[in-house]
Amino acid sequence: MNCTNCGAYNQDGSTVCSSCGANLAQQNSYNTQSQQPSYQPQPQYGYQQPQQPQYGYQPQPQYGGYQQNPYGYSAPAVPGKGLGIASLVCGIIGLVLVSLLLGVLSICFGGAAKSKGNTSPMTTAGIVCGIISIVLWILVMVACGGSLFVY
Repeated sequence: MNCTNCGAYNQDGSTVCSSCGANLAQQNSYNTQSQQPSYQPQPQYGYQQPQQPQYGYQPQPQYGGYQQNPYGYSAPAVPGKGLGIASLVCGIIGLVLVSLLLGVLSICFGGAAKSKGNTSPMTTAGIVCGIISIVLWILVMVACGGSLFVY
């Protein structure tokens, strides 16, 4: 029997269309009352993919003048980002340990990141932490009378 809604072939005795979900019981009672011969489709050869509803990602209409990426946002590359991170890490650890070496490294990494065009506040914070670390180291040396130098 064929569905009168979508025309799909269904087995005799089916109550719901396997393609569109229409109620075949009402169509059966209508067909038996009208006593019209039903159309028998020709058999199709080969494998037929079953029709299933599509679930999952459905692309949304695009509103705006730019291309939208449906797979996620890809941030533009920031030059010197790794050097900026290294500057901040060295500066923070230099502050905690009151280290002259880490303070100098922090300033060097921050300067290299700035020269590559990185204008992130993280890089600036690394340079500031490095400067504070060096100033603290000098204050500790003055307070201790220079007795921390090992010759």
